[in-house]
Amino acid sequence: MRAIWSSSLALLASLIVAPSAFGATFTVTSSGDGGDPTPDGSCGSCTLREAVDEANDTPASDTVVFAAGIGTLNIASTLTIQAPVVLRDDGNVELSWVGGAGPLLRVAAAGGGSRIEALTVRGAATGIEVTGAQRVTITRSPVFDTTLEPISLLAGANAGIGAPGSVRVGPRRGDGALPVSGSAAAGTVEVFKGDPASGPTAFLGQTSGGLFDFVPAIELVPGERVVATVTDGLGNTSELSPGATVPADIVSPSLRRAVAVSATEVRVHPSEPIDPASLSAQDFVVQMGGVARSVTAATAPADGSSITLTSGGWRGGEAGFVQFAAAGAVSDWAGNQSLAPQALRILAAPGDFAAPTVTRLSLKPRALCLTKARRCRRPGTVVSFVASEPGRVSLAVGRSKAKGERRYPAKAGLNRIRFDGRIRGKKLRAGGYLMFVAVEDAVGNVTEAPPFARFSVVRTLSRRATRGGRASTRR
Repeated sequence: MRAIWSSSLALLASLIVAPSAFGATFTVTSSGDGGDPTPDGSCGSCTLREAVDEANDTPASDTVVFAAGIGTLNIASTLTIQAPVVLRDDGNVELSWVGGAGPLLRVAAAGGGSRIEALTVRGAATGIEVTGAQRVTITRSPVFDTTLEPISLLAGANAGIGAPGSVRVGPRRGDGALPVSGSAAAGTVEVFKGDPASGPTAFLGQTSGGLFDFVPAIELVPGERVVATVTDGLGNTSELSPGATVPADIVSPSLRRAVAVSATEVRVHPSEPIDPASLSAQDFVVQMGGVARSVTAATAPADGSSITLTSGGWRGGEAGFVQFAAAGAVSDWAGNQSLAPQALRILAAPGDFAAPTVTRLSLKPRALCLTKARRCRRPGTVVSFVASEPGRVSLAVGRSKAKGERRYPAKAGLNRIRFDGRIRGKKLRAGGYLMFVAVEDAVGNVTEAPPFARFSVVRTLSRRATRGGRASTRR
């Protein structure tokens, strides 16, 4: 039977203990905390304390329920269950601890076989303490409450069953699953999302005890806590495990870019550094000109920032693709495995290893204004240059060092690009600058020793100042 998290407590169990056919039912009708049991066992006005005391005085398994509309019960000292009892609420009662040291509710050794259903407990350092009783069953409230106090099991309680240990989340598998693993006693392990100190917020599912490896049905996010309990075949339920935090890196590595660096090698750039120890030549498939090429070696630098694949030779002009041979081929440093393989085009034609050149660089004008006005009819400047091949041109602007860059498409031959004097969306301030111009071709070759030109930004009159006849300036 599936044990369900109590929204008022932090413990689960699966054994249902039915009340004895000869037990009495006591209905709590007062929200007070005082009173003494009446000699005739009628429970008087019947506070919760009186009802528990009455149940303790009878040998049979009694039931304590709550009348509708009671609301919050302020409990100033520990309530102790000393005989089997079913303590049941419909989810509309809240027990609030206003005493000193807790717990709010204690189940003594003689209270074994009790069943506590749907209570909400607040304010106590310990919501319930089971001191020696066995087979205490606790079930959830219909109203799912997440701000709950924990349960404490003292040594030997619930047959001394220990909480699951070595709980871990991830790393992600090649099939995309993010497992929760650990070890527990034989029985049913139930896994929850949430902090063990305040109570889980969602039931994730259950699996078998022992060494368990469970995949939640919902996706977890970094920073969330995951906890677990185990219930053995007799219904003894452990406390929540200390749990584990979902790690920051639960993303699988993928292939982002591939470039032929020679007639026998392809350099592959992953989405994040990979663990070089996870590399194997058999984990990659390279295809050139529609023909599969054997991969004889797969190497990476110590930081795992790139992968170099050595394969059979190919002719210049052949197009190709590279992909993982199967899911889980490589892992990142956090142990996350790569997912199902997807073909990545090897950029341009292998055999193009020449860096593009940039010549005849000029800026007109070299002294540029940035705000259109009477004295600045054409803000910015035109950057002219000749590129040896098409690609992406980078206009890097700075003084002693690069301040930023703008990127534009470039064609082979003469290019003219209007530069508006903005870097990262902000206008350059007045002063002198250098502009370096480099082109990156489709294979990743970049201009070596790019040429540069000097220019300056001058002050300009704003349109508003010109209309007002005032000599205001803008940078």
